[in-house]
Amino acid sequence: LEQGGIDGPTAVMCFLLAERARGAQSRWAEYLGALPEQFPTPLFFPPGDLKCLRGTTLHEATVVRERKMRRELPAVRRAVADALAEAGVAHAAPVAFADYAWAFSAFWSRVMEVPRGLGLEGAVALPAPKSGMTQVVVPGLDFCNHSSRPTASWHVEAPRAPEPGGGALAQVGRAGAGLAASMAGWYAAARGWLGYGDAEGE
Repeated sequence: LEQGGIDGPTAVMCFLLAERARGAQSRWAEYLGALPEQFPTPLFFPPGDLKCLRGTTLHEATVVRERKMRRELPAVRRAVADALAEAGVAHAAPVAFADYAWAFSAFWSRVMEVPRGLGLEGAVALPAPKSGMTQVVVPGLDFCNHSSRPTASWHVEAPRAPEPGGGALAQVGRAGAGLAASMAGWYAAARGWLGYGDAEGE
């Protein structure tokens, strides 16, 4: 961010990539090891599978997203290399597009919005000035399931007890269909809210 060229979310993705490259030496190693290696989104589709989506808005959104990410890749490589050099890591392999796609999916499938000033200890927070909300990634809390009809608040205080076999559901914010298409398991619910699951938010 200090050098310019990347925004707040991309800076967090670079942080994830740098810490993953540090392996067991990272204080985030256990958390990173619990994240998926791949995500079931078009960003990870083989070219032949992606061609099957031609003519759909999902294909167009994926192509646009991938082109943008490839333009950003040199800046991401520099930021990760600088972070690793600062941490004393030498001869790290440069970030590949697949690595960036992993970090992009890990971030956007886990980020959530909460009001500013909640003091989430251990969270990676990014301000959203116009909305009065803050985008955060909270290790542990990000493993909760999500819904446009949440049954729990960000601090896991349930307004009503989950049904037997159910779980705590959280609402995570708003995004357009293009961004939602890039996320693992997300759909665009009513009024643009993002949910996790089927079209009913379950």
